[in-house]
Amino acid sequence: MFRTRGQGWALLLLALAALGVWMVLNARWARLPGGEDLATLWASARVLLFVPEGDPYGPLAAAYAQRTARAATPLPLLVPLYSLFPVFPLAWVRPFWVVRWIGLLAAQAAMGLALVLWPTLSRWRVRGPLLLIFVLSPVIWPFARWSLARGGGSWLALLVWLLVFTFLRHRRDDLAGGALALLSLDPLPHALAGLWVLVWAGSHGRWRVVRAFALTFAGLLLGAWWLRPHWWEGYLINVGREVIRGAWPQFPTWFAERLPGVGTRAGWTAAGIGALLLLVEMARSWAREDPHLAWVTALSLSLAPLLGVPLEPFSMGTLGLFVWWQVWSLWDKHWAYGRAVVAPMAGLWFGGMAWLAWQWGSDAAIPLAYLNAFVQVLALYTVRDWALRAESWSTWWI
Repeated sequence: MFRTRGQGWALLLLALAALGVWMVLNARWARLPGGEDLATLWASARVLLFVPEGDPYGPLAAAYAQRTARAATPLPLLVPLYSLFPVFPLAWVRPFWVVRWIGLLAAQAAMGLALVLWPTLSRWRVRGPLLLIFVLSPVIWPFARWSLARGGGSWLALLVWLLVFTFLRHRRDDLAGGALALLSLDPLPHALAGLWVLVWAGSHGRWRVVRAFALTFAGLLLGAWWLRPHWWEGYLINVGREVIRGAWPQFPTWFAERLPGVGTRAGWTAAGIGALLLLVEMARSWAREDPHLAWVTALSLSLAPLLGVPLEPFSMGTLGLFVWWQVWSLWDKHWAYGRAVVAPMAGLWFGGMAWLAWQWGSDAAIPLAYLNAFVQVLALYTVRDWALRAESWSTWWI
């Protein structure tokens, strides 16, 4: 009994020491230049709250965010005004490195929860070398690391997606609709997939999902309108500027710049084919069961940047983990040689992307995001029949 008690205290002290090291390392990281996305939210929230008639979409907020993150250029606010609501409690916290430290801890906690939740949700017994690749995938994947360094919310968004599917699986439709509405805090990466989830829920008569989404979304819009009735004008202006200057490119325009001769025609043709493909898959999955919902959602997230939706490379690239985890689990489950080849294939692709990111830096985020989106679509079609074979959560991927 005393040995067991002593071992328990030793494990507790070891866990506390590891927790302390983790928090200290994040505190050191938080003091370095960076955290642009979080700095933009924090600076805009402070301008809105503490400057009389302050414009969170104006040049003052952008310059304040630039100075806070020690960035090279101004950082305008590129999300709806209600996206500042979660940051309001942190607006009183100074200096900024403390805010960034809190953001790093929250993002890494979301990362850990996502890694725990996915095998449970997908009924995937991940073992052997693939378990190592799966656990290390957030560290290897360059978009996830870039998003973490910038203080982006893509890890929280990935966790919310997994919670949406968990709530749908357990018929907690009100919670699923409310969680889906939270994805509108950063609408561009999630709009297409979110619309599909609402359409699917309506086709099954699960109107509580739609109702909860509508009520939550209406509450967010009402709060934003109460703060600044014309906030949407500044939002659209800032997003339009980012699209025009190429920071958030549209695929046909981006492709035309790389291939001036036929790039415009080829880019829009590819976008049209992708849109037709997605519509066909949505129509075939209309009123079908849960596995169809999961696979078409992954296809929507993959195709969105190729259809002309303005690309947020860090957010959309991080969401690619949702797609790759789904592909790996299906390969591992159904492919005859899955356990022998999935880990090398996954390691080769993730390692190759990490090597390219190391060679080219974050300036290569846009072309790498487009390349990854295209490869994700191909990978999803290698598992399509396996993914759609099951007809309910109870037999999903078994």
